Amino acid sequence: MKEIVSVTRIILEETQYTSDELGKEKTSEIVLQRIESAMESIGYNSERKLSEQ
Repeated sequence: MKEIVSVTRIILEETQYTSDELGKEKTSEIVLQRIESAMESIGYNSERKLSEQ
């Protein structure tokens, strides 16, 4: 059976990057910001955000 591989691709200013090109820390930061933004748009407040206030 073949292995399934997932590749994270991030588009910044119309240029596509992989997580290897950006580095783990930068990729994590971008993904976290985008997830938080998406969750806020549907009215969800994370515990992390509430504890920072």
